[in-house]
Amino acid sequence: MITQQATARGVVPDDDIAQEIMRLEQQRVDAYAARDLATLERLLPDNFTFVRSVGSFGKRELLKLIGSGELTFESIDRRFDDVKVYLNSALALGQDSVRARYKEQDFSGHFRFSNMYVCTEGRWQVVATHSSLSEP
Repeated sequence: MITQQATARGVVPDDDIAQEIMRLEQQRVDAYAARDLATLERLLPDNFTFVRSVGSFGKRELLKLIGSGELTFESIDRRFDDVKVYLNSALALGQDSVRARYKEQDFSGHFRFSNMYVCTEGRWQVVATHSSLSEP
C-alpha cells in the first residue's frame, strides 16, 4: 500500500519523502563529523533527543559536547535499510560504521540506528535518534 502526505505544496509521495529524509540524515552525519555546530543547530529541533551507547543527550548538551571536543566523530559510514513514512512522521532505519571518541574513550564500532522524524509546517526534523552496538 502506498501512502502519501498532504502538504501545503500538494500531495508528496512516500518515495520523495524517503529521499528527503535520507538527504537530511546525510547532512546531519556530515555535520557531526565536521563539528559543524551551525548546521546541527539548524537541523535539530530544541526537543531533540540523542540516545547512544555513550549516553542520552538533549540538543543543548549534545552541541556543547561536540563544540568542546568531548564528543568527536572521526567518521560515520551510514547505510540505510529503510525509511518508513507514517502520515506526518517517518522512521529511518539502518547501520553505521563509526570511528568516534567520548571523553577520551574510544566508542568506535558498528551500530544499528532508528531515527524518528516529524513534519511540522512542511519541514522534516529529526526528533529522536537511537543506536545500539551490533555486529558488522
